[in-house]
Amino acid sequence: MGKERTFKRGEIREITALTARQVAFYSETPAKSPVVVPNGKSAQPGIGKRREYSRHNLLEFLVVRECNIYGLTVGKIKKVITDFNYWLDKGSMREPGSHWLVVRHKRDKKKKDVMSVNWTLISDAVTLQELKQHTSALFINIDELTEVAERA
Repeated sequence: MGKERTFKRGEIREITALTARQVAFYSETPAKSPVVVPNGKSAQPGIGKRREYSRHNLLEFLVVRECNIYGLTVGKIKKVITDFNYWLDKGSMREPGSHWLVVRHKRDKKKKDVMSVNWTLISDAVTLQELKQHTSALFINIDELTEVAERA
């Protein structure tokens, strides 16, 4: 079994269309708790060594890109990535169907902003269109992002 393909920051930028600063920011900050942990290692790469990112990190950066486009704050993006990794670890990708991450915002009775992140299987395009019509949410097609990561 060969070594898993890794990606340098420039490759992540090209594939995701994130800027160099965004890639650095999400993998090095905030406050020693990065959103994306390069290759699962939280330690700095060392003097003179470049960070390498795994295919899973690439998928995380693609989700970050979708969240950025939607206008989520760093704290909310971190929650999305944490929940995304929870669903992946749970084996949700093995279930048949079209895999979507659905991020919903709402205000509770105390006017506090509440966000929920759910893993959803959508069986057909009609169901997706119905959901989008009746729900104000960010829909992230995980199958599509996985294909992008696998082609890289």
